[in-house]
Amino acid sequence: MLAGADSSSAVLTPDMPSLALSTQVKVPGSEAPFPEHDHSQMGALIEGMKTCQSLWKEASDKAKHYKMVATQLEEEVQILQDSNEGN
Repeated sequence: MLAGADSSSAVLTPDMPSLALSTQVKVPGSEAPFPEHDHSQMGALIEGMKTCQSLWKEASDKAKHYKMVATQLEEEVQILQDSNEGN
């Protein structure tokens, strides 16, 4: 021990808390139960998923329709170009 050093510094007191690190982290709201464990919210989650699925299907159907329209227009443009080249 060094001369003049106080050995009481090694003793933990309320004024000097332990600086040990913890591997547990608490996030506010993390105590909320998972939906599969709390069935009271399942109905709302299912309805939300059905709405999302419906919107996704509608967007997908529109995309398929517009792709088909674009293909038809490309074919018509090609026909017009071919007929103009023949003149």
